[in-house]
Amino acid sequence: TQTGSVTVCEITGCTASATPDYGPAPLTVGFTGAVTAAGCDTETPAWAWTFGDGATSSAQNPTHFFTIGGPYSWTLTVTVGLLTCTRTGSKW
Repeated sequence: TQTGSVTVCEITGCTASATPDYGPAPLTVGFTGAVTAAGCDTETPAWAWTFGDGATSSAQNPTHFFTIGGPYSWTLTVTVGLLTCTRTGSKW
């Protein structure tokens, strides 16, 4: 008889925000990402931000400088192991 254990990894929480979320151009915006994962202790989260103007970042909490006014939709995708979580928002 063989016995063993299995660890199941799951994302239990995922958030993203931008501050400020509006203002006149040029505007520096701080982005914050967070993820909570259970059973994933050996996995390091990978962060992928897109800011709606062609720029990207792999930092957890980046800042981005918007030079031209207009609405921008941003996206954060967090990958932990084989799991992903995506959050979106807008900057006006």
